[in-house]
Amino acid sequence: MPAIQPRAQTAATGNVLQQFEQAFEHMLLDPANLDKSFKYAELGIQVGDYEAAISALERMLLYNPDLPRVRLELGVLYMRLGSYAIARGYLTRAVQGDDVPDDVRARVAVFLDEIDNRLSNHRFSGSLYGGLRYQDNANAGPERAAIRLFDDDGELSNEFTKKADFNAFMSFNFRHVYDPQVHSGDVLQTDFLLYASQQKNQHQLDLIFSELTVGPRAQLLREYMENATWRPHVIASVVSLDDSPYYYTYGIGFDMDKQFTAKTHGSLTASYVHKKYRADIGRTTARQQNGGEADVESMSVIGPWKA
Repeated sequence: MPAIQPRAQTAATGNVLQQFEQAFEHMLLDPANLDKSFKYAELGIQVGDYEAAISALERMLLYNPDLPRVRLELGVLYMRLGSYAIARGYLTRAVQGDDVPDDVRARVAVFLDEIDNRLSNHRFSGSLYGGLRYQDNANAGPERAAIRLFDDDGELSNEFTKKADFNAFMSFNFRHVYDPQVHSGDVLQTDFLLYASQQKNQHQLDLIFSELTVGPRAQLLREYMENATWRPHVIASVVSLDDSPYYYTYGIGFDMDKQFTAKTHGSLTASYVHKKYRADIGRTTARQQNGGEADVESMSVIGPWKA
């Protein structure tokens, strides 16, 4: 029942906000009750109010400094806010002593490694996947050779009619982030995408696509908007078809990302590129497609939600 999911998610969000407000009232009435403070912090994380959660957890340490799980949660929250030095301090103290649970030590080790990675000037990430695919109409051709064009009957060559085929494909993504460690958190982000597919029989459809984008990522209107970044960038791409260069592009783009809550994220991407085609045997009119191309995309991610 996908049609009712947005309403259910909205109701779930409102329910959590109501619980968060009630937990705050309960904590004020009984500030020495650590269970109530921890419940308030948990709900604060769920609604994305990390500052409120941090305040509650730090008050808990005033009543009882020997709470490694609380220090762990504080370290994680400060990581989310980008305060890595403070996060490292809480995480390091969380594993001091002999009675620290093993799962806390394991999680702290993971987060300390992540902090070391984020504090590096250079960060690298990527993904690679591929597979095999069957296409019942690989060349997007009609089932029959007989056609009618401009009130005249005609017949297509057999090579242009519907053809089934197999192909192997591969997609590779690579990202490099240069972080100069400035107070604003601005970075230089480079993304590279490579996609290739090879047909078993319809080799005119063999494709190689590569794209490179380079641009700074910075906080957007940091004085007025929280958890939002923007990235102006330059774009270049090359497409090869049937082992021959087909077209290349160059242009500019703009990305914007916004984290609304801990479970809600949205993004907007706009770009304008100039396409330049290469004409060769079999594609003599390709250059007629030269020109500009504008594109706008938006995406939102909500969930997962618990009933």
